[in-house]
Amino acid sequence: LEKYMRRAEGYKYPNVIKINTLAIAFRNVSVSYERMIARKLSILASAGYKYAGREPQLFVVNGSTINAKLDQITGFSITPELRYYLKSCEPRLLEGFYVGLYFRYTNWRSGAKFEYFPSNQQVTEFYSSDVSLTEVGTGIQLGYQLVLWERLNIDFMFFGPRYSSYNMIYEFDQNV
Repeated sequence: LEKYMRRAEGYKYPNVIKINTLAIAFRNVSVSYERMIARKLSILASAGYKYAGREPQLFVVNGSTINAKLDQITGFSITPELRYYLKSCEPRLLEGFYVGLYFRYTNWRSGAKFEYFPSNQQVTEFYSSDVSLTEVGTGIQLGYQLVLWERLNIDFMFFGPRYSSYNMIYEFDQNV
């Protein structure tokens, strides 16, 4: 790896730091770091944090009313990636079409509190739940990195399927 790092020293900007601005619309902050290690090859590491969830809801089920207060959906993801640029990059910049092989680890948590008001005016029942979802996956992606100015890039990811394994832990308790 050290041999490849020395090769990248001849590049004017072998390091790129990225912020995924589109993810912010989905209440997720995602930052990436890409480092050129050879003329057509780079490594990339991304980290994301989901910081918000849904609003409380009120709905009716079979003539009874349930008040649900949903907790925020929070969590994080880590994604290392190896990218291969399909044509030789300019000796100064990471730019052009690429194919990437990536690994993803995600962990999200949430919960909810429920109040159940039976239609026959019986005693109100209280419930709570906790949910944890873990994903481990690997995939391939195709994209294009466009350099607008020497220090401003736009990374378009066109196609990025992955095969994942999910593990969900769900606890549901009744509080009297």
